[in-house]
Amino acid sequence: MGAAATASDQLADLLRRKGALELPRGVDLFIDHLRGLSAILRDWGCAPWLCDAGLFHSVYGTAGFDEAVCSFDDRDEIRASIGPDAERVVFLFCRITADSLLRSVLQRGSYALVDRFDGARHAVTAETLGHLLCIELADILDNHHRYRRRPATIPWRAWVVRHHLLNVGRGLYARALAAGATRLVAPHILSDFHARLSQRQP
Repeated sequence: MGAAATASDQLADLLRRKGALELPRGVDLFIDHLRGLSAILRDWGCAPWLCDAGLFHSVYGTAGFDEAVCSFDDRDEIRASIGPDAERVVFLFCRITADSLLRSVLQRGSYALVDRFDGARHAVTAETLGHLLCIELADILDNHHRYRRRPATIPWRAWVVRHHLLNVGRGLYARALAAGATRLVAPHILSDFHARLSQRQP
């Protein structure tokens, strides 16, 4: 069994034990989103440990997804599953604000990401910022694809308005993020990101 499959099995076991294996995400499940994001990172040729980080990327909850399935008290267990480098990226991804990520991408020099809980600043290297960017870009793409279908719980009229506004906002943010990422992310990743983001809704 390969490393990615092992991490996926560990994720499924973790979600099962936390009672979150059936947690919805749009019309799919949370675990489908986690696996979909990790698959995008693999397509981009990212390091296996970063693909594992993508697989666990929001288990602590994020600014845009509050339904944490793990607490920060579980860090040792996550670290044992995917390794310290991957877990630190997961930790940072779950703690930071999206606007501080965008600001760091657009500036040059030292990078500091703002903690969404206590406002503390996490200083990161350009390499770590690039890793966080890869996960954020893959997250945008997977959500872009996954939320094309209307969940049965949302009426059509509300869905059309909400979906349109989300797409406009997500598109503006995504393009600003990608425009500033040219110094931090490989060109082939940005090229594929733009190609996938531009795909029309079926």
